[in-house]
Amino acid sequence: MAHPSNPKNRSEAEILGYRQALSKIHAKPESFSIDEKTILGLHSQIYSRTDIPSGQWKKRDNTIEERLSDGRWITRFVPVSARETPGYMKEFCIRFNRLRKEGLIASTGTGRGALWEKRGNAHNKRGNKRGNKGVRKI
Repeated sequence: MAHPSNPKNRSEAEILGYRQALSKIHAKPESFSIDEKTILGLHSQIYSRTDIPSGQWKKRDNTIEERLSDGRWITRFVPVSARETPGYMKEFCIRFNRLRKEGLIASTGTGRGALWEKRGNAHNKRGNKRGNKGVRKI
């Protein structure tokens, strides 16, 4: 998908929002702060071209479901409740920043694919060890 000015559907709108959010992170990963305000700002940016309420914590509980080939629905994941979300996100930020400060999470630099990595053994997508490269994507 090139950079469409008018996304055709929700998926395209979200992808465009993700690209914008990642560009912001990749621009200066070392100085990018992780706090609740930043996360809500990224959420707002990701969903800015959709009708989904953005830039705020969820207001109701939800589940992540999957529709099977036979038409049945199964629950894949039950996220933390809406009431507990702000506290969990605050704790996430505290822990992430502590690990980053301790050097256990490092920026991978800039450019495509630049994110933060947890120092340790590298694994492939299936979780199999690829050898000791010193970092593992988180």
